Amino acid sequence: MRERWHVFIGIALVLGLLFTCVAVPLLGLGGLCSFVASLPTPVPTPTYNPVGLTRANLAPLGELVVNDQEVECTVLGVERGISLEWESPEEGNEFISIALRLRNLGSADQTRHYAPSDFRVVGARGVIYDRMFFLSTLDDALGSGEFFGGAEVTGKIIQEAGIGETNLVLIWDPGPGSSARYLSLDK
Repeated sequence: MRERWHVFIGIALVLGLLFTCVAVPLLGLGGLCSFVASLPTPVPTPTYNPVGLTRANLAPLGELVVNDQEVECTVLGVERGISLEWESPEEGNEFISIALRLRNLGSADQTRHYAPSDFRVVGARGVIYDRMFFLSTLDDALGSGEFFGGAEVTGKIIQEAGIGETNLVLIWDPGPGSSARYLSLDK
């Protein structure tokens, strides 16, 4: 007998639903159905996919990226094939000058470290160039140091890459406390 009640209840629910959505509007009592139909359709929430988090989704040249330590980096310009007074690139490579701006977005009493060694270059061949020591320096080179929140520093770093290599990407990895960011060096 209990099993029959389940069947009767199921049939009653189906009939009630049919009556509400079909018969009620035909009888002019469709207030509930028209109310439900008039509810606005939810608009999908756009997803924020910040650039620079992966090599596949790198920041375009000139666009800023922010790392996990609240430091912002922008590539201001790139010059390929530069000459250095005391050095030559490895066979098949060229020197690249990369102008950068770094801003500490943290609080005014919070310091962050920066250094040219936080940067490396990779190109279409997939080889990561990480030459970090140069005897020659540029007059406007980015040095190493710390800066407080609200401060900014600008300067150039020198990197090495294959002559004519395409799809050059600057890898910015300041070490523990932040994952790497990827910035395009191509226009």
